[in-house]
Amino acid sequence: GKKSRAGALHKEEEEDQRPPSMLATRGSARTVVATACRQGSQRPARTRRFPMHRALSDEREAVNPHSQQEHEANERRRQEAVEQNGGEEPEDFVGLNDWRWTLNWDEITPNIWCGACPRVPRDVETIKERTGCTAILCLQSHACFEALGIDHPRIRAKGGDVGVKVVHVPIRDFDHGNQAEMIPEAVRVLSLLLKTGHKVYVHCTAGINRATLTVLSYLTFVEGRSLDESYDFIKKKRPQAHPYLDCWWTARSRFLQGRSEEIESKSRELYEQRINSCEPGTTGEDWFKAETLLIQDTYKNKWEVDRSLAEAWTANTKDVEEMYQNELEQTRLEANTLKQELNVVLRDAWVELQRKERLETEMKSVNKQMSAMKSAFEVLHSNLSRSCETMGSEEEASAEEASVPEDRPPRTGGGDSFA
Repeated sequence: GKKSRAGALHKEEEEDQRPPSMLATRGSARTVVATACRQGSQRPARTRRFPMHRALSDEREAVNPHSQQEHEANERRRQEAVEQNGGEEPEDFVGLNDWRWTLNWDEITPNIWCGACPRVPRDVETIKERTGCTAILCLQSHACFEALGIDHPRIRAKGGDVGVKVVHVPIRDFDHGNQAEMIPEAVRVLSLLLKTGHKVYVHCTAGINRATLTVLSYLTFVEGRSLDESYDFIKKKRPQAHPYLDCWWTARSRFLQGRSEEIESKSRELYEQRINSCEPGTTGEDWFKAETLLIQDTYKNKWEVDRSLAEAWTANTKDVEEMYQNELEQTRLEANTLKQELNVVLRDAWVELQRKERLETEMKSVNKQMSAMKSAFEVLHSNLSRSCETMGSEEEASAEEASVPEDRPPRTGGGDSFA
């Protein structure tokens, strides 16, 4: 095993020393490399090797495949890791379970993190809390969403809830042609997010291929680093990284199509600067550096366009926000006016209610007084009636007494007589 592995490493080192046109690449990239060689470009040799996959720290972190498509994709990643390891499984490889999805990531630069995809909304919150990222660049295709059962609109909505911008640049997994076509767009979006002050989490499905290819392309196309330096830097930060370099070369060559005069002029300028300063180098290196500078200029121009669009969008947003604020203020004024009027009406109603309550109280008091007066009057009337009856009886008695002497006969006999 060790001999065959060493032989494979020695064979690759020999291949890396061949001219660029003889290096084997996938698909049309062979023609691209040969063309780049004729134009003076040199394909950087990859001399360092890194483990293709980091073993899981805890088997419980792994998630079983959601579908057969996800299972097949995991198996394909395992096979690619074996191929990159010289036809042998990595020493720390336990089995296919090592390639099941886990939410893992690595810091590539202070503002760029690379990792696996968030599968559920709460993963977005986890990513923000543990990495501090304020933007997520999603490179999964819609087929990836379906295979893993991911509800991307819910994830994007969760990002809005927790203050994380979720931007989607769909790139098909394992599709070299589509990756070569879409990687420049992903780099453009990544550059825009970084220039606007975001800390970006770049992910595909496993954070192995598309995400690392995007970061690699950003470091080389925008920052102007060499391919060797960028590749080794990413592999050191994220050992399981496996960017398709043929896609990088294809994308790079498309930037330079039809620009031979610009490249020649720039390379001549670099050559003269190198000669005047007595610096070592070759015309091929001057040519390759000229190509790199032109690609950087391309992204600078793209940034100017994106910034103008962002400013225009922001200005429009500000106008809408100002109009909304004005309408909101007007609504508040109207609401305050209505509130004041309502308070007046309520106050008047309360006063009227209090007045009615006082009147009712007074009426009850008057009714009680009238009832008392009526009772007193009835008593008085009864007393008067009895008094009248008594007086009538007494008058009758007096009248009877007064009538008795007149009817009595005169007194006769031996009594005294008066003259």
